[in-house]
Amino acid sequence: MLRIPALEPDEATVLALLERGVWVHPGYFFGMAESGWLVVSLLAPEAEFSTGVTVLVDYLQTTQQSNITASPL
Repeated sequence: MLRIPALEPDEATVLALLERGVWVHPGYFFGMAESGWLVVSLLAPEAEFSTGVTVLVDYLQTTQQSNITASPL
């Protein structure tokens, strides 16, 4: 399970990642009551897992940066 910033509902994050070829599950599939959780599988081949994590981190950095930029100070 990964704790991520709850900037949008987990479903929106999962769908955005799916569009980028990364398959994850929203935390509520596994009983997490609040947003900000993703579940990944460690069963994928190492190269595939590494690529998926890279895409996930890039997506989160881009999303966080755009939210920071759009927020009034």
